[in-house]
Amino acid sequence: MFEDILQPLHAGRLDEAEARCRARLAANADDAEVLHLLAIVRRQQGDAAEAHALLERALALAPDNELFHLTLGRLAAAGGALGAAAEAFARARELNPNLAGAHSGLGKLALMQGDLAAAEALFWTAHRADDNDDEALAGLGHLHAERGDFAMAVRFLTRAVERRPDDALLQLSLGRALLGQGMHEFAAQAFSNALRLKPGFAGAGLMLGLTELRRKRYDKAEEAYRAVIAMDAGNAQAHGGLGDVLRARGRNDLAMTAYARAIELDDGYDNAATAYLWCRTRTGDRAGAYAFARDWLARRPDAHIVRRTWAELLDEEGQREEALALWRGRIAEAPDDARARAALALLLERSGALEEAAAEAERSAAGARYGEVDLLRARAALREGDAERALALARDADTGALTAAQRRQRLQLIGLAHDRSRRHADALQAFRDAQAVDAAPLPALLARAALEPALAPLLALPPLAQPRAPAPVLLAGLPGSGVERIAALLADQPGVRLRGDRFEGHADFFAEANDARLLKPLSDGELAVLARRYERALLRRGGADGRVLVDWLPHLDARLLPAIRRALPGARLLVVDRNAEDALLNWLAFGWSAGYAIADVDAAAAWLKRAGEQLDLAAAALPALRVDADALLAAPAEAGGALAAFLGLDALAPGARFAQSARSTLGGLPTAFPPGHAAAYREALASAFAALR
Repeated sequence: MFEDILQPLHAGRLDEAEARCRARLAANADDAEVLHLLAIVRRQQGDAAEAHALLERALALAPDNELFHLTLGRLAAAGGALGAAAEAFARARELNPNLAGAHSGLGKLALMQGDLAAAEALFWTAHRADDNDDEALAGLGHLHAERGDFAMAVRFLTRAVERRPDDALLQLSLGRALLGQGMHEFAAQAFSNALRLKPGFAGAGLMLGLTELRRKRYDKAEEAYRAVIAMDAGNAQAHGGLGDVLRARGRNDLAMTAYARAIELDDGYDNAATAYLWCRTRTGDRAGAYAFARDWLARRPDAHIVRRTWAELLDEEGQREEALALWRGRIAEAPDDARARAALALLLERSGALEEAAAEAERSAAGARYGEVDLLRARAALREGDAERALALARDADTGALTAAQRRQRLQLIGLAHDRSRRHADALQAFRDAQAVDAAPLPALLARAALEPALAPLLALPPLAQPRAPAPVLLAGLPGSGVERIAALLADQPGVRLRGDRFEGHADFFAEANDARLLKPLSDGELAVLARRYERALLRRGGADGRVLVDWLPHLDARLLPAIRRALPGARLLVVDRNAEDALLNWLAFGWSAGYAIADVDAAAAWLKRAGEQLDLAAAALPALRVDADALLAAPAEAGGALAAFLGLDALAPGARFAQSARSTLGGLPTAFPPGHAAAYREALASAFAALR
């Protein structure tokens, strides 16, 4: 009946829709439906006053029309008249309890007023009434994002955007959720869509800059921030974001200028002050940086992010007592400052003062609850043997402000608490969830059957006649094997130089196992290049110094063996062995290095078996010693004779690094299960354990 109006209205041809409404009203001034449609048109054209007057006329003619009350509520809410909006939405709901828009309208008001529980209930009611209600979809998306459940937020917001693709605010919300989920490319597209729909949209420009910064696309990030500054030179956040880009590029001097401008525009911009403080220390002016921090905190004593950064910088310099004093001083001034007590508790825990940290965490929790402090309290409960309290604290911890690493720690704590209570299936699920936080494909390894025929003739070729680089002892072990503790033991030995930087990335040929040339005969010239690259990487870290060089590999890919044997003649291998089932469980429960998270336990077991076969091939190709991790860790001085002899040492003397390696730096919890603990998981991990055989 109203298709001639609705078609141009939905297509965004508002002038045409308005003209058709007015033409109908010229023929019948008391057509309530047309008055309502014209009110919607005028609202979209920006004339709220006439829209309101038209709605009043429509309601005078049809006071029990729920859609008219719904539109009145939306108009009032847009104008900030929240009380009037609530009355209108409530009347619409009274007239039609199944009207989804009335429930979602009330949900939006509850969300604006901070009543998240009421908002959620109302949005779900609206969603049940109409699962395509875009306001309910958007509202549920916002709520899930607020909680840190970005996967669910993306699910709802994507559907909302599908229904309202031209809504710039919805595109912004979707982009934020995608960014929270780590989907940077899609987030950048959503923010770009928002800018296309609403040119000059500063919020979208700022988020685009942040996204490109996280993608390390610094040119694009700088472009986005400068575009916002070009539109609004007084936008403090844009200057702060520009500073972040310049700092990421190592231009701390220019970054300081950008942060100083941001602070000039907003003298309460604590994040910019924190970054300025950090950059100033990196330019060598620590005294000036600390004077700046002191002045800032004198004016803004509750600027905890500035105090925290100052404390971390002091701690970095080895001035831990001074760092602790910063927080203790704040608490002396404001004993009820729960945030300061939380920061002190966390620093105390990192300092190893575990009992004092636990006590301070309880004092903080009496004033306010912080997710990372609840994790500290859960660690303390586990350390004290109270698994059920640890479980409750970890479960109830607010995840909204937790980093990905902290979310992983939380799930790991839940798993450890279940394990202590012998709920092994529940523990396994928590460990899987923890691994899933940053799971990625494991490094590719070829099957032994495919490798052996290719390796045999290459391993028989002669090595370099004149070695360039020192012959290393390669240290390797499977994830979960305890190799990191053996590395700590070796680092304690005065006659050993441990190279442990490969977990951070490196530039020599050990990073290039996928290079097909490594499975072909290499000339002496090519071998010399490989040896030179190895030597250069070593020189960047101080070069050979007369000690035994132990080069710790995250894993050993057997495709490297011919190059190792020929380019680094004399290289030897130290393999750390542990029962495969125990190794898999430790890997699953306690994790391993970045890039080795478990996406699928059965697939990880198959990878572990293949990695073990690669170590077998390596042990056959190089002079090797295999050590039993459990025996050596239990009594390193007594059981370490063969290892000491292999390294040319008189004996092994466990030191501080080895002692520390037995306990996590967070909470002093064990870093592995006792030997044989995998037996408790034989049923829960039956298929994975079968894949190890």
